[in-house]
Amino acid sequence: MFKTFVLPASGSDSAEKQLNDFLLSHTIVCIAKNYDAELKAWCFLVEYADTGAQKPGQKAKIDYMQVLTKEEFAVFSKLREWRKKEAAKEKIPPYVIFTDEQLAQIVKQNPGDAGQIGAIGGIGQSKIEKYGNAVIQITKAQVIQNEEGEFSF
Repeated sequence: MFKTFVLPASGSDSAEKQLNDFLLSHTIVCIAKNYDAELKAWCFLVEYADTGAQKPGQKAKIDYMQVLTKEEFAVFSKLREWRKKEAAKEKIPPYVIFTDEQLAQIVKQNPGDAGQIGAIGGIGQSKIEKYGNAVIQITKAQVIQNEEGEFSF
């Protein structure tokens, strides 16, 4: 889904508020901005996931089956299964280990080693040391399985 916004260069509190409210209430995929000298305004093209009506300030939920390819979603699912088991062992909520968004970024990034996971926002050195090797092993194993065509939906 796409939505456009035009913000006059001279400033417009109502236009800025409209853009900011939209950004806060939707799951944003990508934003492109461009200055249009003729209009003397900033033009924004916002790509967002259509996840239904949201309350202002409420972050939308992402359907990762829609956002990721089948192969990526298979890896994402394996990582979620591992995270759930690990969280149960540690008696903590799964999102404390990694959020779904972080898992999706791991899948898309397909890191070659645990250190590369640190490039993802919110993942620090302690999580890399604690979970990095397991994530790499699961990711590599699932990618190989996907390449051999052994996944199904």
